Amino acid sequence: MMSKKGCLATVAAALAFVLSGCSGGGSDGGTVGYSIPKSLCGVAVAPKLLEPFLPAGKQLAVKEDEPVADVITTCELSIDDAVVVSIERERREPGASPRDIAVNQLNVGNPEESSTGGYVYSDRIAVSVVRCDSPRAVAEDLSSIVKVLKPGIADKSAMKSFIASYTTAYKKQQPCRDENGSPAPTAP
Repeated sequence: MMSKKGCLATVAAALAFVLSGCSGGGSDGGTVGYSIPKSLCGVAVAPKLLEPFLPAGKQLAVKEDEPVADVITTCELSIDDAVVVSIERERREPGASPRDIAVNQLNVGNPEESSTGGYVYSDRIAVSVVRCDSPRAVAEDLSSIVKVLKPGIADKSAMKSFIASYTTAYKKQQPCRDENGSPAPTAP
């Protein structure tokens, strides 16, 4: 018969073995065999802000593209060949609000809005707009649309944190430009 101390050691070892198979688990509780990127479309992203959307899987891939040069940039993050997060940045005519884009272009029913009005979000979609209306900048808006696609995991709170952080990091890159294509400050 095993002593109480020996029994506890055996249980602890078994539990450690089981938990080691789950370390780095996806938001859905499964095992993960991939590393989360630290940037998407050239914008720094804290992996912990992206993790809540990602299901378990073995392989993560990021595909970046510029389908319309100098106008649209896209990133697709796939887990085991299934796209789970999509980001599209677009240079557009000034005036559209994040809510307009979310409701009219993406059919989001009733998105939550940030206190500044700079972004809106739901559990699967977020939209932010950076205004380039400083005196030196070309008058345009820069929108970012983030979509979580199935089998990605919907999470409204995580989406709010992600879009706020992504937009702040994007603004720090001075994405607005002057007539010569050089960086110009964003509006305050």
